[in-house]
Amino acid sequence: MDIKNLKMRKKALKLTNQNIADLTDIPVSTINKIFSGATKSPRYDTLLAIEDVIGKKEMESDEITRYEYGKCMDNPMMVKETSSYAFTSRRYTEKDLDQLPPGSFAELMDGVLYFKGMPSLTHERIISRMTKRINDYIEKHHGSCEVFSSHYAMRLRDADAKGDETNVMLPDIMVVCNPDILTEELCDGPADWIVEVVSPHNAKNDYQKKSYHYRKGGIREYWIVDPQKRIVTVFDYESEQMTQQEGITIYSFEEEIPVRIYPGFSICLQEIT
Repeated sequence: MDIKNLKMRKKALKLTNQNIADLTDIPVSTINKIFSGATKSPRYDTLLAIEDVIGKKEMESDEITRYEYGKCMDNPMMVKETSSYAFTSRRYTEKDLDQLPPGSFAELMDGVLYFKGMPSLTHERIISRMTKRINDYIEKHHGSCEVFSSHYAMRLRDADAKGDETNVMLPDIMVVCNPDILTEELCDGPADWIVEVVSPHNAKNDYQKKSYHYRKGGIREYWIVDPQKRIVTVFDYESEQMTQQEGITIYSFEEEIPVRIYPGFSICLQEIT
C-alpha cells in the first residue's frame, strides 16, 4: 500500500497513530511524521510494519483465551479465532526479505511479513539458557544434531503447498539433525525441534500460525514457552494421536519436561529462569 491507501485503511479501522505505534513498536513521533507527510521517503521496513498492522487486524496478547484448539477442518491442531476480521494486503515473497535493510529481522508466513521486535531480558535469558542446556546435552552424548538460536532462518514449504509458496521463520531455538539442509543463508527444510518464547506481541503467531506451519512443514516437536503464564505447551507432531489432539501436553515451569526427540532428556524451566 502507498501512504494514501494506508491513511484510508487506518481511517476505516479507526486506528490512531498511537494504536499503530503500540502494535508496531515504531515511535509515535515517526508514525506522526509519516502520516502528516513530514517524512517524504519513509524506510521500507517501517512502511511494511505499518502495512502489516493495517492490512490484517491482529489479536491482542491478552485475548489468547478467545482461541480454541482443534476447530479447523484441514488442521485439527490449528488454533482458531472465535470471531475474526481479515483484510489481506499484497502477498510478499522471499525477494522482499532480501530487500530489507541490514539489521531488519522479519518472518514470512502466508505471504505476510512479520517484524520481530527487540527481546526482553526474560525472553533473552530463557533462549540463552535453554540453548546452552540443549547444546551441553548434545555434546555430552556425542550427538550429531546442532542447536541454533535467534536469527538463523528456516525455510519451510507446507506439504500441501502449491507452486513456490514458502515460509521463512526465525525460531527462537531450533535443533537440526540433518546437516544436508544447513546452508550459509538458512536452514533449507524442517528442523527437528523448535522452541518459541512467547512475547506479548507475538502470542497469536506462536499459538496459531506457527503451530500450523510447523506441523505441515515436517517439524517433529514444538515447544511454546510462556513466561507470563509460566507454562510450556508441547506439540508432539510425531504422535499417532496428534489428529485427536492428544499430542498436546501443557506443563508448568516447575515440572521436568521430557524432550520427545531425545528420550531420557528433560528440561525444568524453573531451573533456568
